[in-house]
Amino acid sequence: MTIRNRNGGVPHRLYRNTRDGILFGVCAGIADFMNVSRLGVRLIFIISLFFFFPFTVMAYLVLAVFMKRKPDEPALRDPNEEQFWQSVTLEPGDTLRALRHRFRRLDGRLAHLEREITSKDYDLRRQFHDLERSERGQPGP
Repeated sequence: MTIRNRNGGVPHRLYRNTRDGILFGVCAGIADFMNVSRLGVRLIFIISLFFFFPFTVMAYLVLAVFMKRKPDEPALRDPNEEQFWQSVTLEPGDTLRALRHRFRRLDGRLAHLEREITSKDYDLRRQFHDLERSERGQPGP
């Protein structure tokens, strides 16, 4: 199951959405990033034009120049990566706990593997295994 925001995008990057935008796609990109209505962002922009005209125009133009255009194809390589980034955006605390648990589990497995390989019995078992292989006529490693 993939989670998408209300505007259909993955909400973890700020892009200009030229496909759904009116002028340069700045308002649509901000709405996608914040997971709010595009119409609401556009209304706030229009209202701010009446009160802060020069600042609003300059901010819009700066954002239009410096915001990257939203890519047509998803930049994510697989569904697991997409699900990870969506969970980071929507539930960062839960994602951090899940990653911490996963790395602790991997660390435990690695510690077990290190104990096995560095034990005195490992070399003895390997020699027995090689001896059994040579008796069966199978080539060794």
